Amino acid sequence: MQRIANQLSVRSALAIALAAGAATTALADDCCRWELRIERKAILSDNFTVELYAHFPSDGFAFASGQLDILSDDIDWVSWDWCGVTDGPGVTAGLPSATGDIESIIVGQIHFPAAGIIGDDSNPALVWCGEFEATGDGMRTLSTESLGMAFYESASTSVSRTCSDIIESVRTVFVGPLVIDDWIAAPLDGTLGRVLGDELLLRTGPSGPGGVGAAITAEGAPWAPDTRFEHHVDLDDLAPSTPVEMTWFPWWTCGGFTAESLSATMTRTSDSGEPPTVAISLNFEEVGSPRVPLTLELDGREVATPILGSGASFRLIDPCIELTWCYVLDTNDQLVLVLKCENPFDFLIGGERYRADTVKMAPGIGSSAVDGLDRVEVRSPRATSLTLGGEGFVDGNERECPADCDDNGRLDIFDFLCFQNLFAAGDAAADLDGDGQLTIFDFLAFQNEFSAGCP
Repeated sequence: MQRIANQLSVRSALAIALAAGAATTALADDCCRWELRIERKAILSDNFTVELYAHFPSDGFAFASGQLDILSDDIDWVSWDWCGVTDGPGVTAGLPSATGDIESIIVGQIHFPAAGIIGDDSNPALVWCGEFEATGDGMRTLSTESLGMAFYESASTSVSRTCSDIIESVRTVFVGPLVIDDWIAAPLDGTLGRVLGDELLLRTGPSGPGGVGAAITAEGAPWAPDTRFEHHVDLDDLAPSTPVEMTWFPWWTCGGFTAESLSATMTRTSDSGEPPTVAISLNFEEVGSPRVPLTLELDGREVATPILGSGASFRLIDPCIELTWCYVLDTNDQLVLVLKCENPFDFLIGGERYRADTVKMAPGIGSSAVDGLDRVEVRSPRATSLTLGGEGFVDGNERECPADCDDNGRLDIFDFLCFQNLFAAGDAAADLDGDGQLTIFDFLAFQNEFSAGCP
């Protein structure tokens, strides 16, 4: 597609703001960072709109300036320009490269109280907009590469501070995706994929390197505590000693991470004639969690809390055929990976055996470090076929038992207090009648749910 050329300004003194003032170190949950927001223009379209936002610490007043490149691969930019709060002299929308990058973007705004010019204090601040087209199929990744960022200290002074650390943004989009209910997938190199109902059937291609793999996501899904991205792995497809690795790529915020991931490897190890046994090993070391606390549950009740040591694994004896994996921000705003089954299994770790139907794995990362989930990649280097299914993105407000507000598996006075707190805070989770408003009818709906009890 022919590129739409932009009128680009000549670089000038705005870049000086990047070096003005003393350096400051961002707090762990309050930092300087870029955020790429990418949206597909239509469900079957491979044209995407891009918005670039600048985040700055809350003790500052407004975004001042930034210089960066947006890196990508194998895309064609249709349009690109600065937008939002950007209005300063010398700003430039950047220039596209032959490989799909936009280089040398300079954005910023004037804040000069002495002349009566007050900057926009939006945080995050929209600073750049674009649109690109991608052809073919597979995944495309966009990321930022910073040359600097600064923010104004207060509304009463034009002094700005440079950011000593800037967290980059990394986002992935799917080109030519396979649409399965409300989630999408892209087979990885060497894999053929086909949608059958709510499942994705993978098999090795005729000229591939062997093995199968796919990336899956729920594009544009909202994110809040207790929401989850859910998928199933069919154990019937796995021959003994055939590993399947799942890797989760979050949207990181201020935790100091950019592209770090969490992964789990699942291997069917049982012999013929024996109950199926599945070994699970975790790798959370990229995010600083070599030892992982586990919580085992049965029918919603806590059974045990073992800790998985570095390099260790646990086993599931006779689990259900389709193991469900969920990526969750729980009610305590902690990132948790959940493995669950529709029927109980025996859980074996370090010689101890328990009965459970759910395993929760917590790397110890709170929601202040995570905005959501970019994608999950599922790979099996030795399998010739694999079936993936699931519900995709599941809203946390869609509880199996809405009256169990504190999610502890039982109904008591604390659920009333929990609901009252949600209602008082204006939380959408208290909208039990689904009319988009919080009214007395939501209290009546809660009372009816409480009286009916949990399944």
